[in-house]
Amino acid sequence: MHVAFESPQPGMTVVRPQGPLDMYSVPAFRPILEAAVHRAERGLIVALSDITCMDSAGLAVLIEGLKWSRSRGLPYILTHVTPAVQRVLALARLEPFFPIAPSVAEAVRQCTRPVPAAPPTPPAPAAPTAPRARAGRPARCGGEQRVGCQ
Repeated sequence: MHVAFESPQPGMTVVRPQGPLDMYSVPAFRPILEAAVHRAERGLIVALSDITCMDSAGLAVLIEGLKWSRSRGLPYILTHVTPAVQRVLALARLEPFFPIAPSVAEAVRQCTRPVPAAPPTPPAPAAPTAPRARAGRPARCGGEQRVGCQ
């Protein structure tokens, strides 16, 4: 996979992968994207205009890039989203999680805004509790009546 780089402003990196973003190309692209995230100082823009097709592996590496960027507090913006990429994002219902800009120039403007915090982690499930008895009747535990269950 060929990947081009640009720097529209100091500290901002534009990554332009070319060709398919699939299970065959992702192993080569993943370390490139990770290094770009760690090199960027003000934001990372992933321009997808040259992506010819994308599968779940391609989606997974874009999600990883988003996580790496958020862990560093960096904006991470997708631009020039092709119909092939848009279809995969829509099918996975992940469009709301990715900031998407129509152009690199608009993405650069978005990089000047504060980075949204990662979504809150859902609370851990509560420990299972015994079923409660209805008024006037003892609870049934495991199909039999037991006194003392609450």
